[in-house]
Amino acid sequence: MTKKTIRLLMPQWQRGNNPNYSFGAELLAWLAPDNDQPLIHVPVQAYDETPLENENGMNGRKQLLEQLEAAQHIINAHKPDRIVMFGGDCLVEQAPFAYLNERYGGELGLIWIDAHSDLVRYVGYDNGHTLPLGNLLGEGDEEFAKHVKIPLKPENVFMRV
Repeated sequence: MTKKTIRLLMPQWQRGNNPNYSFGAELLAWLAPDNDQPLIHVPVQAYDETPLENENGMNGRKQLLEQLEAAQHIINAHKPDRIVMFGGDCLVEQAPFAYLNERYGGELGLIWIDAHSDLVRYVGYDNGHTLPLGNLLGEGDEEFAKHVKIPLKPENVFMRV
């Protein structure tokens, strides 16, 4: 049986409020070898030097939610077995991991390697890119966590920070 794989390019920069993140995502996609898997672009609002609006303690909340929903829509339309993600900031992992965990009946195992845990928001830190793993566990930011239909089981997550 052939497994369907898609490659997503999501040059999101808003979560870390750093436009260089989008360049990193584009560079990763460029460096990846060409193959027969489609490279699908998730629409991301381009950086235009306009400061991000702080909504409920998070810079760019509106754009981030729109981009998360766009990624979910694309993934659900393709119904892949596997996803290769070329992303900008940490939030780009939420849509593919939430989808895969649901696809595999809540039994997805996840190895999370990062400079920080991505579990909670820090007081006074409005960029909010510290939440995707918390969202995937059904905690984190309420507006983002509600996009995870089946939260990851904590015992299925190995974290190395």
